[in-house]
Amino acid sequence: MSTIINGTSSAITFPDATVQNTSAVVSGKVPASLLPAGTVLQVAQQVYTTYTSTSSNSMVDSGLTVNITPSNSSNKVLVTVSMTIASSSAGYDIAANIVRNGTTVGIGTASSNTNSTAATVISTPNHPNSLSFCYLDSPSTTSAVTYKIQWRIQSGATAYMNATTYVSGGSDTYQSGYISTITVQEISGS
Repeated sequence: MSTIINGTSSAITFPDATVQNTSAVVSGKVPASLLPAGTVLQVAQQVYTTYTSTSSNSMVDSGLTVNITPSNSSNKVLVTVSMTIASSSAGYDIAANIVRNGTTVGIGTASSNTNSTAATVISTPNHPNSLSFCYLDSPSTTSAVTYKIQWRIQSGATAYMNATTYVSGGSDTYQSGYISTITVQEISGS
């Protein structure tokens, strides 16, 4: 059964006897303030295709970065990261951190050089691996927020991101061939 609304009524009574203020319907959209907690309000993503490498044992910028401006300071931001990585040597760990506006978030309490959001040990050198992780952050702001990913590798090896290998003159050479992504979703709070 369809309902036609005319006049200046400020509320609609539905067949199940629930009443909804007509201000909830604006151009066919429900205002964010009326959505339940946990609703995805906006999504932003960076798809990073550049071949990148590091030999640093301290966290350095990876090139993965994305911006989002929360609509309410009580909302959260779900950060999801997928990195295609490789190592020049087997048995070395590659670690990554999430950094929000210059502050590392989502890490444990170990010393700064071994503390990270996620890490993996590379078992086969020069072959692509995946380092994927997510973190639900509470930025507590309505100002623009920049999330970036920093990474490092254990001393003695080189880490590669988005790298494919090919043989050139008898040795392995690297070039872009894969992608890595960072995706942020604003999630409505309570």
